[in-house]
Amino acid sequence: MRSIRSVTLVAGGDRDEYLTAEHLLEVYRLLPKGRLAVIPGSGHTVFASQPDLMLRLIRGLLREPT
Repeated sequence: MRSIRSVTLVAGGDRDEYLTAEHLLEVYRLLPKGRLAVIPGSGHTVFASQPDLMLRLIRGLLREPT
């Protein structure tokens, strides 16, 4: 993961029973240009439960300079 040089979003819900916030943080720390979003009140299906928020996060990521 340390070899990934692109800006990379690591996103998940704070109520996810499969990928905990700690695991998301661990992955984020391995990415040189990682961005972390832990979505409050969301579980494993954060893209389905918070689509508008996820789209805003992704659009923001795409606007970042490379």
